[in-house]
Amino acid sequence: MDIMSALFDEDEVKRRYEFRLKEEGKEEKAIETARNFLKLGLPISQVAMGTQLSIENVERIARGTL
Repeated sequence: MDIMSALFDEDEVKRRYEFRLKEEGKEEKAIETARNFLKLGLPISQVAMGTQLSIENVERIARGTL
């Protein structure tokens, strides 16, 4: 299958879309978990380790900008 065929193949488009939704869902869950950890008073470094989010993103969550 060449690149153009893969780009327009319905099954491939559907598979990529479902994968993207799944990944976005994982990120949203990690953000929700980070907020809960922060509410419990965990340090930012531990929240980052526990959620696999970057320290920068956890800091943004703590500030309420993410």
